Parts: sequence; C-alpha cells; structure tokens
Amino acid sequence: MVAVFPTNNLELEKEQEFEKFGLKALAINSLTLEKARKTGRNLWKDARLGISIIILSPEQLVSRAFEELIQDHAFTARIFFIGIDEIQLLDIWGAGFRKAFQQIGFIRARLPEHVVLIALTATLLTGKRHSNVCRFLGLKQGQYHMIHRSNTRYDIQLLVRVLTAGLGGWNFPDLDWVLGRGRKTIIFCKTILLGFQVMVYLWCRALPSPDRSTRIRSYNSLNSALYTARTQELMLTPASGLQIIITTDTLSQGVNVPDIYDVITMGEPTDPDEFFQRIGRAGRDPSLVPDARGIMYVPPSSYKTARTLLGSGASTPNRSQSQGLKKPQHEMHIGVARLLLAPCLRKEQDLLYDNPLSDPPCTCRSCTSRPPLLLPIPCNCSGCVIDSGDTTIPGPHCPPIQIFMEDPSKSRAKPRRLSPDEAKLAKCRLIEFRRDLWRAADEVSLVPPQLYLPDKTITALLNHLSAFRAPSDLDEYINANPYIHDKRDRLWAVICDIRQSLTPGVTSRGYTTGGDLPAPEACTSSTTWLRFIDLDLDLDQSGKQMQYQK
Repeated sequence: MVAVFPTNNLELEKEQEFEKFGLKALAINSLTLEKARKTGRNLWKDARLGISIIILSPEQLVSRAFEELIQDHAFTARIFFIGIDEIQLLDIWGAGFRKAFQQIGFIRARLPEHVVLIALTATLLTGKRHSNVCRFLGLKQGQYHMIHRSNTRYDIQLLVRVLTAGLGGWNFPDLDWVLGRGRKTIIFCKTILLGFQVMVYLWCRALPSPDRSTRIRSYNSLNSALYTARTQELMLTPASGLQIIITTDTLSQGVNVPDIYDVITMGEPTDPDEFFQRIGRAGRDPSLVPDARGIMYVPPSSYKTARTLLGSGASTPNRSQSQGLKKPQHEMHIGVARLLLAPCLRKEQDLLYDNPLSDPPCTCRSCTSRPPLLLPIPCNCSGCVIDSGDTTIPGPHCPPIQIFMEDPSKSRAKPRRLSPDEAKLAKCRLIEFRRDLWRAADEVSLVPPQLYLPDKTITALLNHLSAFRAPSDLDEYINANPYIHDKRDRLWAVICDIRQSLTPGVTSRGYTTGGDLPAPEACTSSTTWLRFIDLDLDLDQSGKQMQYQK
C-alpha cells in the first residue's frame, strides 16, 4: 500500500502506528531522506522489498526517485491500495501554498488499473469543497463508494468568545485563565509571529519557576529539530509537566495526544474545516479527559462582518458592502459566519457537513472499546447555554507588556507623510532589510523575523522619514531592541537608499524643510520592557536566559 499524509510529523507518527499492528512501514519525506543520507541508507531502495506500507509526503510524488520506483513493474504489481489522508487539504493547501497536493490527483493514472483508491477525511464541507476534492481525485458521481458518518464530537464542548484585546499587540488577558486552571491546552495561531506574541505574554504572566520552559512550549517550523523532538516527547508523556503548546496548523492534522483538555483558536479560522480539525485534538482519550472543550476567540468586529456577509448572501464581503465603513472588511468564509451567528453550533456543524441524523454502530476495535458519546441534552455549546467564561487570573496584577519601544509617532508632531505608493515601496525595502538581518542571525531558528524590526517600528520610521538628519536620529527607535540596536549604521544606509529612490519633489519638500522634532516622552516606570527574548530555554539548545526589567 502507498499512503500519502500531509505533514512530516504525521507521517512519522503513522509509521509507528502501523508497526504496532504488525505492518512493516517506511516513511519517506524530507526529514527521513536527510537522516538516511547521513547514514548512507537508500530509502527508495529499501521500499522495493519487504515493506508493507510506504508512507509519502505529497512532495515525493513529483520526485525522480518515486517515478523510478513506479516504473519498476515488480514493485507496482505489489501495490493494491493508495491511501490518502486529510483529503480536504487538496482544496485548501493544493490551491494555495502547497501545489504538490494537486499531484495526488494524478497518481492513479500512473499506476495499474487494479489499484484501489481510499480517501479519508473527518472534515469535508458539503458543496463546492466536496466537488473540488472529487475533481482533484478524478472521482465521478456514481462511480465511487462513499461511507459518510457524522463528524460531530459530542464529547467536546464548543464555545465562541469575544476578545477584549486585539490580536496585533502583545497583551492577551483573555488567556490568563489558561495559566490559572492548569488544563493541558493547545493554542492555535494563524501565524508564527502571533504564536510568538502569545508565548511571550504567557511566559511573562506565568510565575517564574525552573520548569517554565517545560510548561510552555512553541511548536512551529522555526524551531530546531532538537527542540521540536523534545516538545513531541513531552506531549506524549503523561505527567511530563507540559501544559501549554502554542502552534500553527502544524498540529491540526492527525496528531494524537491523548490528554488535551482545551483547544483554543486565536482569531477567526479560515473556514469551518480548519476549526473542527483543530478542536479534534481535544479529548482523544475520553477516559483521561472527561470535559474537553474547543474555544474560538474572535474580535467583536467578526460578528458585524458575519451579519453583513449572511445578509448579502455572498461568499465574502465585496467592495460595495465595505463602502461607508471606517475600514474595509476582511474576507470571511460563509461557513465561519454561519457558525458565529448560529443559535446552536452543533446543529450548524451538522448542516455544514450534511451529517446523518444517526450512524450505524461501528464494530471496529476502537469504537467497541470506547463507544462514541451521544448528544448531551441539553446541548452545552455557547449558543445553547450561557458561557460564564474562565475568570481565574494567576498571581498578582501585572502591568501591560511593552515590547522594545513605544511608538514615537504618538508622542511627537508628525512631519510630512509619504504617499501610499511611496510608503509601499519604502516598507518593502525595510521588510527586505529585516529578512536579511534575520537570515544572518544566530537566532534564526528561534524567533520570527518581525522581532528584528517590528511592524510598529517600520511604521514609525516611515512616518518620520523626512525628519531624519543623522544616524543618531534612529536611536530612539531601535536602542531598546536587542536584535537591531547595534545595526544602526546599516539601517541608516537603507534609509538613505529609500530617500534616493523617492521622487525629487518629495526630497525637496521633505528633506530640506523638515525641522528638528521634540524627543518622545519617557516611558513610565510601571512599563515592563522585554530586553531580550529567547523562549527556548532548554540547555540542550541554548544556554541563554530571558532578561527583562521594569
């Protein structure tokens, strides 16, 4: 059998699970190939004989080594099944950043006709997404057999809560209860930067202790292989001390951690598939987790966007609907809008996925040993009951966290601003400079690029571009940032380069007439300044410690 899974970690996990059933499995992806090269092992050669299941990442389907493998008639004669997991990603990732997913649809044409295709998913929206996935796989109506069971997890309470602080800052008081209650929790963030901001907040809010680096962990592609392996070990080890995992969607697909109590989504999910995939990580073993929860935190504006979207009947707000508002509305999937405004989240889930009213009893070993729970009466979702929230706040009150700098634009008169086109070009140049610093840094695998030149700093620099007279004018913007404070001359060279690239009219208006500006106000002593951030405190990866002062 040839099995295709979406992520490297899931492929390695499934390799171990197949081995437990007595099936010889071999995972081939970028990680295992690199490891095999170092030991002189050829995985593609090993795959030809003695292997029951070959587990591949989608990228391997377009490799020359896989093409040579399926040209071996002795090998293809042994293939009876192609298994594809998480097929909803064909439409989500295949149409976006991982084009290799679309190659899955062509694999059947490259193999003998006797090979049977088995496609699996727990979240496939009815309608357009279902049709797109069938088209990718070459499945035509009436020519395939579909087993459709309900994907509702009645053992997970569904909650939607409104954020009291924006997702663009460094303060997330809505998450204080996570530290106080001590429940094992996964927090999903849309970007690595947001995940880093959430981790910094929880790290500073947690009481200092020797096991803080074990209690709070990040899980994303920037972390080193050693750090990631340690996090995986802690996740799967009972009573390891790990309580909070802050991650991107890397952990949303198939990861089987048995004792997760709460799964939190920060901000609107891209679509319902993303939300329900994430909360599926909770309560994997009901005997260990009797009260699992899936929680979505959204800004207040999400409800206005949802009402506008559903009122128009469109799939996303259009330009005409956004006119007259203070700022354009962002796109929202109509399924997410329906969930936000649904009187009952479970009933809306059943409608979105066309779930059957009841499933015939499953006789597999898992379902007979742990039968699925029935619908709680009454339903306990946040649409059916009043959610009192989690109000436990750990420790004494702490002042808001400020990272690196106050925005100087708030405390001084503003000079002439750049036009939108000029600002766009200048911002791109500063972002390019930021990435150059990040790539050259020793901590490249530890922190996101935005820490080297935060977006707020870029905005402040652009707002005062015409007022800078000398490199020393940049000090107030960068001195508090340990990642760039010693790069002033390089930043000044970039500023000069941006100036020269602007139109002559701007230069004469801005650079020859701009006067000296007052210095920014001093920060109050109650402000917490995070001078250096390195949350990977395991001594096997870094001996640095986090330093901060009031």
